[in-house]
Amino acid sequence: MSNIIYDISLYGYGYIYTYVCCAKGPRASEYFPIFFEELMQQLPDMIVDNFAHFAIEKLFLCCSPNQIIQILNNLRSFMASVACQKHGSFTVQSLIKSISGPDQVNLLVDILRPHTLRSDNTYNTN
Repeated sequence: MSNIIYDISLYGYGYIYTYVCCAKGPRASEYFPIFFEELMQQLPDMIVDNFAHFAIEKLFLCCSPNQIIQILNNLRSFMASVACQKHGSFTVQSLIKSISGPDQVNLLVDILRPHTLRSDNTYNTN
C-alpha cells in the first residue's frame, strides 16, 4: 500500500485533510477503511508527530471496538516509548478516552503495566 496519506499527514494542511476524513468515520466515508489501514502501518511515527497526532486522535474516536483492539495490539511494543514523548502522551490520553468495554480496558492495562513506573518518572508524560 502507498504512503500517500501518511506523507500528507505530516504537514500543516495535510493533517487537516486526514483529520476531516477520519472525522467522518466508517459509516460516513467509503474511504475510512483505506485511511485506517494505511495509518495503522505508520501509527507509532504519526502519534509522536507534531501535526499527524491530531489526525490519529480523531481516528481513535471514530473507530469501532474491533478497530480499537487492532490499534492497541499494533501499539503493544511502542506504547511506552510514544507515551513518554510530548505529542505521544496526548495521543495516548485520547486513546484511553476512546476505550470502552472490559476487553479493551484489560488489553490496555496489560500493555501499560510493565511500563507504568517508567512513564511516571518521565518529564514529558502527562
